Amino acid sequence: MARGSKTRRTKSHSHASGKKKRNATDQEEQQRGALVETPGQSSLSLLPLMILTDILLRLPFKTIFSCRCVCKTWLSILLDPVFAQMYRARAPSSIILQPQNDILKHYLYAVDLEASDSNNHAISISHYSNRVKFDTQTQLSPQNKLSLVDSCNGLILLCESFRMDLLAERLYVCNPISGEFVIVRPIRPNLPHWVSPRLGFCPKARKFKVVIFVNKENAADEKMPTDVYTLGREGGWRSVLMKYDVRSSVRDTTFLNGFIHFLWGRAIPELLIRSFDVENEKFQPVPPPPLLDSSLKTGGQSMSLGVLGGCLTLAEFPYDDGRCFHVWVMKEYGVQASWTKEWSIDVQIDIPMYSVPHCHIVGLLGNGDILILHHEKTLFSFNRANRTCKYHRIDKIHYFQALPYVPNFSSLSEFASGEDVFNARFRMF
Repeated sequence: MARGSKTRRTKSHSHASGKKKRNATDQEEQQRGALVETPGQSSLSLLPLMILTDILLRLPFKTIFSCRCVCKTWLSILLDPVFAQMYRARAPSSIILQPQNDILKHYLYAVDLEASDSNNHAISISHYSNRVKFDTQTQLSPQNKLSLVDSCNGLILLCESFRMDLLAERLYVCNPISGEFVIVRPIRPNLPHWVSPRLGFCPKARKFKVVIFVNKENAADEKMPTDVYTLGREGGWRSVLMKYDVRSSVRDTTFLNGFIHFLWGRAIPELLIRSFDVENEKFQPVPPPPLLDSSLKTGGQSMSLGVLGGCLTLAEFPYDDGRCFHVWVMKEYGVQASWTKEWSIDVQIDIPMYSVPHCHIVGLLGNGDILILHHEKTLFSFNRANRTCKYHRIDKIHYFQALPYVPNFSSLSEFASGEDVFNARFRMF
Protein backbone atom coordinates (compact mmCIF):
# COMPACT_ATOMS: atom_id res chain seq x y z
CA MET A 1 0.00 0.00 0.00
CA ALA A 2 2.83 2.37 0.81
CA ARG A 3 4.46 1.66 -2.54
CA GLY A 4 1.16 2.32 -4.35
CA SER A 5 0.67 5.58 -2.47
CA LYS A 6 4.19 6.65 -3.40
CA THR A 7 3.48 5.83 -7.04
CA ARG A 8 0.29 7.91 -7.01
CA ARG A 9 2.12 10.82 -5.37
CA THR A 10 4.84 10.61 -8.03
CA LYS A 11 2.26 10.64 -10.85
CA SER A 12 0.42 13.52 -9.21
CA HIS A 13 3.69 15.45 -8.88
CA SER A 14 4.54 14.70 -12.53
CA HIS A 15 1.10 15.88 -13.66
CA ALA A 16 1.47 19.14 -11.70
CA SER A 17 4.94 19.71 -13.14
CA GLY A 18 3.65 19.08 -16.68
CA LYS A 19 0.78 21.51 -16.14
CA LYS A 20 3.19 24.20 -14.95
CA LYS A 21 5.36 23.63 -18.03
CA ARG A 22 2.32 23.89 -20.33
CA ASN A 23 1.22 27.10 -18.61
CA ALA A 24 4.70 28.53 -18.99
CA THR A 25 4.71 27.52 -22.66
CA ASP A 26 1.30 29.15 -23.18
CA GLN A 27 2.56 32.36 -21.60
CA GLU A 28 5.65 32.34 -23.80
CA GLU A 29 3.51 31.79 -26.91
CA GLN A 30 1.22 34.65 -25.95
CA GLN A 31 4.22 36.91 -25.45
CA ARG A 32 5.46 35.92 -28.92
CA GLY A 33 2.05 36.79 -30.40
CA ALA A 34 0.76 33.24 -30.94
CA LEU A 35 -2.99 32.63 -31.01
CA VAL A 36 -4.24 31.05 -27.80
CA GLU A 37 -8.00 30.81 -27.77
CA THR A 38 -10.19 30.86 -24.70
CA PRO A 39 -13.87 29.96 -24.59
CA GLY A 40 -16.07 32.60 -26.23
CA GLN A 41 -13.27 34.18 -28.24
CA SER A 42 -12.59 33.98 -31.99
CA SER A 43 -9.17 33.68 -33.55
CA LEU A 44 -9.58 37.09 -35.19
CA SER A 45 -10.04 38.85 -31.86
CA LEU A 46 -6.84 37.25 -30.59
CA LEU A 47 -4.62 38.47 -33.41
CA PRO A 48 -1.59 40.45 -32.26
CA LEU A 49 -2.34 44.17 -32.33
CA MET A 50 0.31 44.81 -34.97
CA ILE A 51 -1.28 42.35 -37.40
CA LEU A 52 -4.82 43.49 -36.61
CA THR A 53 -3.84 47.12 -37.16
CA ASP A 54 -2.26 46.25 -40.51
CA ILE A 55 -5.47 44.51 -41.61
CA LEU A 56 -7.62 47.49 -40.62
CA LEU A 57 -5.32 49.89 -42.46
CA ARG A 58 -6.10 48.07 -45.72
CA LEU A 59 -9.89 48.47 -45.49
CA PRO A 60 -12.04 51.11 -47.25
CA PHE A 61 -13.05 53.93 -44.90
CA LYS A 62 -16.74 52.94 -44.99
CA THR A 63 -15.83 49.44 -43.76
CA ILE A 64 -13.53 50.86 -41.09
CA PHE A 65 -16.34 53.04 -39.81
CA SER A 66 -18.49 49.92 -39.31
CA CYS A 67 -15.60 48.14 -37.57
CA ARG A 68 -15.79 50.60 -34.70
CA CYS A 69 -18.82 48.70 -33.42
CA VAL A 70 -17.17 45.25 -33.35
CA CYS A 71 -15.49 45.44 -29.94
CA LYS A 72 -13.68 47.79 -27.57
CA THR A 73 -10.27 46.65 -28.80
CA TRP A 74 -11.06 47.55 -32.41
CA LEU A 75 -12.61 50.85 -31.35
CA SER A 76 -9.48 51.68 -29.35
CA ILE A 77 -7.27 51.00 -32.38
CA LEU A 78 -9.41 53.07 -34.74
CA LEU A 79 -9.53 56.04 -32.36
CA ASP A 80 -5.78 56.02 -31.81
CA PRO A 81 -4.23 59.17 -33.37
CA VAL A 82 -1.33 57.05 -34.64
CA PHE A 83 -3.76 54.86 -36.60
CA ALA A 84 -5.36 57.96 -38.12
CA GLN A 85 -1.94 59.21 -39.26
CA MET A 86 -0.97 55.83 -40.71
CA TYR A 87 -4.29 55.51 -42.56
CA ARG A 88 -4.01 58.95 -44.13
CA ALA A 89 -0.46 58.15 -45.27
CA ARG A 90 -1.50 54.90 -46.97
CA ALA A 91 -5.02 55.61 -48.18
CA PRO A 92 -5.65 56.23 -51.90
CA SER A 93 -7.36 59.45 -52.94
CA SER A 94 -11.02 59.80 -52.11
CA ILE A 95 -13.17 62.84 -52.67
CA ILE A 96 -15.75 64.79 -50.77
CA LEU A 97 -18.25 66.43 -53.06
CA GLN A 98 -21.13 68.85 -52.81
CA PRO A 99 -23.79 69.03 -55.55
CA GLN A 100 -24.40 72.50 -56.95
CA ASN A 101 -28.14 72.15 -57.54
CA ASP A 102 -30.55 73.55 -54.96
CA ILE A 103 -32.16 70.22 -54.10
CA LEU A 104 -28.99 68.35 -53.13
CA LYS A 105 -26.64 71.20 -52.23
CA HIS A 106 -27.11 70.76 -48.49
CA TYR A 107 -25.67 67.23 -48.69
CA LEU A 108 -22.00 66.29 -48.68
CA TYR A 109 -20.88 62.94 -50.06
CA ALA A 110 -17.59 61.35 -49.04
CA VAL A 111 -16.95 58.96 -51.92
CA ASP A 112 -14.64 55.97 -51.90
CA LEU A 113 -13.69 55.78 -55.58
CA GLU A 114 -12.22 52.31 -55.22
CA ALA A 115 -15.76 51.04 -54.55
CA SER A 116 -17.25 52.56 -57.69
CA ASP A 117 -18.68 50.43 -60.47
CA SER A 118 -15.73 49.21 -62.58
CA ASN A 119 -17.93 48.23 -65.53
CA ASN A 120 -19.55 51.51 -66.48
CA HIS A 121 -17.42 53.72 -64.21
CA ALA A 122 -20.54 55.12 -62.57
CA ILE A 123 -20.40 56.28 -58.98
CA SER A 124 -23.85 55.91 -57.51
CA ILE A 125 -24.62 58.28 -54.65
CA SER A 126 -27.24 55.83 -53.42
CA HIS A 127 -24.79 52.91 -53.19
CA TYR A 128 -24.40 51.65 -49.64
CA SER A 129 -20.74 50.71 -49.69
CA ASN A 130 -19.00 53.70 -51.18
CA ARG A 131 -20.01 56.91 -49.50
CA VAL A 132 -20.99 58.83 -46.40
CA LYS A 133 -23.87 61.29 -46.64
CA PHE A 134 -23.87 64.28 -44.32
CA ASP A 135 -26.77 66.74 -44.17
CA THR A 136 -25.38 70.21 -43.49
CA GLN A 137 -28.64 72.11 -43.76
CA THR A 138 -30.56 70.39 -40.98
CA GLN A 139 -27.66 69.58 -38.66
CA LEU A 140 -25.33 72.57 -38.71
CA SER A 141 -27.16 75.57 -40.13
CA PRO A 142 -30.94 75.12 -40.16
CA GLN A 143 -31.66 78.34 -42.06
CA ASN A 144 -28.78 78.44 -44.53
CA LYS A 145 -27.15 76.04 -46.93
CA LEU A 146 -23.46 75.66 -46.27
CA SER A 147 -20.80 75.71 -48.95
CA LEU A 148 -17.85 73.34 -49.03
CA VAL A 149 -14.75 75.56 -49.01
CA ASP A 150 -11.71 73.44 -48.15
CA SER A 151 -10.46 70.05 -46.98
CA CYS A 152 -7.31 69.30 -44.97
CA ASN A 153 -6.16 66.11 -43.19
CA GLY A 154 -9.66 64.68 -42.93
CA LEU A 155 -11.41 67.84 -41.70
CA ILE A 156 -13.43 70.18 -43.89
CA LEU A 157 -14.20 73.89 -43.81
CA LEU A 158 -17.78 74.99 -44.44
CA CYS A 159 -19.11 78.51 -44.82
CA GLU A 160 -22.61 79.97 -44.63
CA SER A 161 -23.83 81.38 -47.95
CA PHE A 162 -20.28 81.57 -49.24
CA ARG A 163 -19.58 84.38 -51.67
CA MET A 164 -16.12 85.46 -52.78
CA ASP A 165 -16.96 89.10 -52.05
CA LEU A 166 -18.56 88.61 -48.65
CA LEU A 167 -17.27 86.69 -45.64
CA ALA A 168 -20.02 85.07 -43.60
CA GLU A 169 -20.40 85.51 -39.86
CA ARG A 170 -19.77 81.85 -39.12
CA LEU A 171 -17.39 79.21 -40.44
CA TYR A 172 -17.56 75.53 -39.54
CA VAL A 173 -14.63 73.16 -39.07
CA CYS A 174 -16.15 69.72 -39.32
CA ASN A 175 -15.21 66.06 -39.25
CA PRO A 176 -17.87 64.53 -41.53
CA ILE A 177 -16.97 61.00 -40.43
CA SER A 178 -17.68 61.56 -36.73
CA GLY A 179 -20.26 64.34 -37.23
CA GLU A 180 -18.36 66.69 -34.90
CA PHE A 181 -17.94 70.37 -35.70
CA VAL A 182 -16.64 73.63 -34.23
CA ILE A 183 -18.05 77.09 -35.01
CA VAL A 184 -15.47 79.76 -35.86
CA ARG A 185 -16.59 83.39 -35.93
CA PRO A 186 -14.39 85.69 -38.06
CA ILE A 187 -13.24 88.87 -36.34
CA ARG A 188 -13.96 90.93 -39.47
CA PRO A 189 -17.08 89.55 -41.17
CA ASN A 190 -18.70 91.22 -44.17
CA LEU A 191 -15.46 92.74 -45.45
CA PRO A 192 -15.82 94.76 -48.69
CA HIS A 193 -13.12 92.60 -50.29
CA TRP A 194 -12.90 89.23 -51.92
CA VAL A 195 -11.90 86.66 -49.33
CA SER A 196 -10.52 83.13 -49.41
CA PRO A 197 -11.04 81.17 -46.16
CA ARG A 198 -8.82 78.09 -45.99
CA LEU A 199 -7.93 75.28 -43.57
CA GLY A 200 -4.37 74.30 -42.64
CA PHE A 201 -2.64 71.88 -40.27
CA CYS A 202 0.58 72.09 -38.20
CA PRO A 203 2.20 68.61 -38.25
CA LYS A 204 4.50 69.28 -35.27
CA ALA A 205 1.98 70.93 -32.96
CA ARG A 206 -0.92 68.87 -34.36
CA LYS A 207 -3.07 71.99 -34.58
CA PHE A 208 -5.60 73.02 -37.21
CA LYS A 209 -5.83 76.65 -38.25
CA VAL A 210 -8.42 78.61 -40.21
CA VAL A 211 -6.69 81.12 -42.49
CA ILE A 212 -8.67 83.95 -44.11
CA PHE A 213 -6.84 85.50 -47.05
CA VAL A 214 -8.13 88.96 -47.98
CA ASN A 215 -7.53 89.70 -51.65
CA LYS A 216 -6.27 93.02 -52.95
CA GLU A 217 -8.63 94.37 -55.58
CA ASN A 218 -6.68 97.32 -56.98
CA ALA A 219 -3.36 99.11 -56.64
CA ALA A 220 -4.83 101.78 -54.34
CA ASP A 221 -5.94 99.27 -51.71
CA GLU A 222 -4.13 99.34 -48.42
CA LYS A 223 -2.35 96.26 -47.19
CA MET A 224 -4.99 93.88 -45.92
CA PRO A 225 -3.97 91.48 -43.14
CA THR A 226 -4.49 87.75 -43.27
CA ASP A 227 -6.50 86.54 -40.28
CA VAL A 228 -5.44 83.27 -38.63
CA TYR A 229 -7.45 81.30 -36.08
CA THR A 230 -5.98 78.35 -34.15
CA LEU A 231 -8.41 75.74 -32.89
CA GLY A 232 -8.04 74.88 -29.22
CA ARG A 233 -7.82 76.33 -25.74
CA GLU A 234 -4.67 78.37 -26.46
CA GLY A 235 -5.90 79.51 -29.85
CA GLY A 236 -7.59 82.66 -31.02
CA TRP A 237 -7.33 85.20 -33.83
CA ARG A 238 -4.12 86.84 -35.04
CA SER A 239 -3.37 88.99 -38.07
CA VAL A 240 -0.44 88.60 -40.46
CA LEU A 241 0.59 91.11 -43.13
CA MET A 242 1.83 90.10 -46.57
CA LYS A 243 3.68 92.52 -48.80
CA TYR A 244 1.53 93.10 -51.88
CA ASP A 245 3.86 93.67 -54.81
CA VAL A 246 1.17 93.56 -57.47
CA ARG A 247 -2.60 93.69 -57.75
CA SER A 248 -3.68 90.10 -57.31
CA SER A 249 -5.85 87.66 -55.40
CA VAL A 250 -5.37 84.36 -53.62
CA ARG A 251 -6.88 81.51 -55.60
CA ASP A 252 -6.65 77.80 -56.20
CA THR A 253 -5.01 76.67 -52.98
CA THR A 254 -3.60 73.28 -52.02
CA PHE A 255 -2.12 72.02 -48.74
CA LEU A 256 1.21 70.19 -48.59
CA ASN A 257 3.66 69.51 -45.74
CA GLY A 258 2.39 72.22 -43.42
CA PHE A 259 2.07 74.91 -46.11
CA ILE A 260 -0.99 76.33 -47.87
CA HIS A 261 0.11 76.91 -51.47
CA PHE A 262 -1.77 79.27 -53.74
CA LEU A 263 -1.58 80.93 -57.14
CA TRP A 264 -1.15 84.67 -56.84
CA GLY A 265 0.67 87.16 -59.08
CA ARG A 266 0.47 86.56 -62.82
CA ALA A 267 2.19 89.78 -63.90
CA ILE A 268 5.51 88.76 -62.34
CA PRO A 269 6.32 85.06 -62.97
CA GLU A 270 8.39 84.60 -59.83
CA LEU A 271 5.35 85.64 -57.78
CA LEU A 272 3.01 83.15 -59.44
CA ILE A 273 3.10 80.63 -56.57
CA ARG A 274 3.31 81.58 -52.93
CA SER A 275 2.87 79.61 -49.73
CA PHE A 276 1.73 80.26 -46.19
CA ASP A 277 3.62 78.47 -43.42
CA VAL A 278 0.76 77.39 -41.16
CA GLU A 279 2.97 76.82 -38.11
CA ASN A 280 5.10 79.99 -38.28
CA GLU A 281 2.37 82.06 -39.97
CA LYS A 282 4.69 83.51 -42.60
CA PHE A 283 4.44 83.93 -46.37
CA GLN A 284 7.14 82.85 -48.77
CA PRO A 285 7.51 82.48 -52.56
CA VAL A 286 7.67 79.12 -54.33
CA PRO A 287 9.58 79.04 -57.64
CA PRO A 288 7.28 78.22 -60.60
CA PRO A 289 8.19 76.07 -63.61
CA PRO A 290 10.86 78.06 -65.51
CA LEU A 291 9.31 77.51 -68.94
CA LEU A 292 6.11 79.29 -67.93
CA ASP A 293 7.74 82.73 -67.83
CA SER A 294 6.91 83.79 -71.38
CA SER A 295 3.39 82.37 -71.49
CA LEU A 296 2.44 83.96 -68.16
CA LYS A 297 2.88 87.44 -69.57
CA THR A 298 0.16 86.82 -72.13
CA GLY A 299 -2.26 85.35 -69.58
CA GLY A 300 -3.24 82.76 -72.14
CA GLN A 301 -4.01 79.84 -69.85
CA SER A 302 -5.79 78.75 -66.70
CA MET A 303 -3.84 77.00 -63.98
CA SER A 304 -4.44 75.05 -60.81
CA LEU A 305 -2.32 73.55 -58.04
CA GLY A 306 -2.49 70.05 -56.63
CA VAL A 307 -0.51 67.28 -54.98
CA LEU A 308 0.61 63.99 -56.53
CA GLY A 309 2.62 61.45 -54.57
CA GLY A 310 3.68 64.06 -52.03
CA CYS A 311 4.89 66.48 -54.73
CA LEU A 312 3.50 69.89 -55.62
CA THR A 313 1.91 69.93 -59.08
CA LEU A 314 0.68 72.60 -61.45
CA ALA A 315 -1.90 71.96 -64.18
CA GLU A 316 -1.63 74.36 -67.13
CA PHE A 317 -4.57 74.60 -69.53
CA PRO A 318 -3.75 76.81 -72.58
CA TYR A 319 -6.69 78.77 -73.95
CA ASP A 320 -5.63 78.11 -77.54
CA ASP A 321 -5.90 74.34 -77.00
CA GLY A 322 -9.09 73.77 -75.07
CA ARG A 323 -8.79 69.98 -75.08
CA CYS A 324 -5.26 69.41 -73.81
CA PHE A 325 -3.59 70.43 -70.57
CA HIS A 326 -0.11 69.92 -69.16
CA VAL A 327 0.89 68.60 -65.74
CA TRP A 328 4.06 69.90 -64.09
CA VAL A 329 5.55 68.14 -61.05
CA MET A 330 8.02 69.70 -58.60
CA LYS A 331 10.09 66.63 -57.77
CA GLU A 332 12.31 68.35 -55.20
CA TYR A 333 10.40 70.87 -53.13
CA GLY A 334 11.64 74.43 -53.44
CA VAL A 335 14.03 73.70 -56.33
CA GLN A 336 12.91 75.39 -59.54
CA ALA A 337 15.05 73.16 -61.75
CA SER A 338 13.20 70.10 -60.44
CA TRP A 339 9.94 71.13 -62.17
CA THR A 340 9.21 68.61 -64.92
CA LYS A 341 6.42 68.57 -67.48
CA GLU A 342 5.36 64.99 -66.88
CA TRP A 343 2.22 64.63 -69.00
CA SER A 344 0.13 66.33 -71.64
CA ILE A 345 -3.42 65.02 -71.33
CA ASP A 346 -6.12 65.21 -73.99
CA VAL A 347 -9.35 65.43 -72.00
CA GLN A 348 -11.48 64.71 -75.09
CA ILE A 349 -14.24 66.96 -73.78
CA ASP A 350 -15.97 69.73 -75.70
CA ILE A 351 -15.53 73.04 -73.90
CA PRO A 352 -18.65 75.27 -73.93
CA MET A 353 -18.29 78.46 -75.94
CA TYR A 354 -16.94 81.43 -73.92
CA SER A 355 -16.05 79.06 -71.08
CA VAL A 356 -12.57 79.11 -69.55
CA PRO A 357 -11.07 75.60 -69.61
CA HIS A 358 -10.03 74.45 -66.16
CA CYS A 359 -8.84 71.17 -64.67
CA HIS A 360 -8.06 70.47 -61.04
CA ILE A 361 -5.85 67.55 -59.98
CA VAL A 362 -7.52 65.72 -57.10
CA GLY A 363 -4.89 63.06 -56.38
CA LEU A 364 -3.79 59.48 -57.03
CA LEU A 365 -6.04 56.43 -57.00
CA GLY A 366 -4.94 53.14 -55.52
CA ASN A 367 -3.93 51.82 -58.95
CA GLY A 368 -1.72 54.85 -59.60
CA ASP A 369 -4.11 56.67 -61.96
CA ILE A 370 -4.37 60.46 -61.64
CA LEU A 371 -7.83 61.68 -60.60
CA ILE A 372 -8.87 64.96 -62.25
CA LEU A 373 -11.93 67.21 -61.97
CA HIS A 374 -12.85 69.15 -65.11
CA HIS A 375 -15.15 72.19 -65.01
CA GLU A 376 -16.98 71.04 -61.85
CA LYS A 377 -18.94 68.51 -63.89
CA THR A 378 -16.60 65.79 -65.17
CA LEU A 379 -14.49 63.46 -63.05
CA PHE A 380 -11.96 61.32 -64.87
CA SER A 381 -8.79 59.36 -64.18
CA PHE A 382 -5.65 59.29 -66.32
CA ASN A 383 -3.63 56.09 -66.68
CA ARG A 384 0.02 57.11 -66.77
CA ALA A 385 1.19 53.87 -68.35
CA ASN A 386 -1.04 53.71 -71.43
CA ARG A 387 -1.92 57.45 -71.38
CA THR A 388 -5.68 56.88 -71.56
CA CYS A 389 -8.57 58.53 -69.71
CA LYS A 390 -11.42 56.84 -67.88
CA TYR A 391 -14.52 58.90 -67.10
CA HIS A 392 -16.44 58.45 -63.83
CA ARG A 393 -20.07 59.44 -63.97
CA ILE A 394 -21.71 60.70 -60.78
CA ASP A 395 -25.30 59.47 -60.85
CA LYS A 396 -27.98 62.15 -60.42
CA ILE A 397 -25.42 64.95 -60.05
CA HIS A 398 -24.43 67.10 -63.03
CA TYR A 399 -22.49 69.92 -61.37
CA PHE A 400 -20.56 69.57 -58.15
CA GLN A 401 -17.68 70.86 -56.09
CA ALA A 402 -15.13 68.14 -55.31
CA LEU A 403 -12.07 68.23 -53.06
CA PRO A 404 -9.41 65.65 -52.15
CA TYR A 405 -10.37 63.87 -48.97
CA VAL A 406 -8.88 61.22 -46.68
CA PRO A 407 -11.03 60.36 -43.63
CA ASN A 408 -9.86 61.27 -40.14
CA PHE A 409 -11.06 58.81 -37.51
CA SER A 410 -9.82 60.90 -34.58
CA SER A 411 -12.24 62.89 -32.47
CA LEU A 412 -12.33 66.59 -33.25
CA SER A 413 -11.92 67.19 -29.51
CA GLU A 414 -8.35 65.94 -29.84
CA PHE A 415 -7.49 68.93 -32.04
CA ALA A 416 -9.86 71.46 -30.50
CA SER A 417 -9.50 70.98 -26.76
CA GLY A 418 -11.18 73.88 -24.99
CA GLU A 419 -13.53 74.63 -27.88
CA ASP A 420 -17.25 73.96 -27.89
CA VAL A 421 -17.36 70.78 -29.97
CA PHE A 422 -20.83 69.96 -31.22
CA ASN A 423 -21.96 66.60 -32.53
CA ALA A 424 -24.32 66.64 -35.46
CA ARG A 425 -26.39 63.60 -36.28
CA PHE A 426 -24.84 62.02 -39.35
CA ARG A 427 -26.34 59.35 -41.59
CA MET A 428 -24.56 56.47 -43.23
CA PHE A 429 -26.10 54.74 -46.25
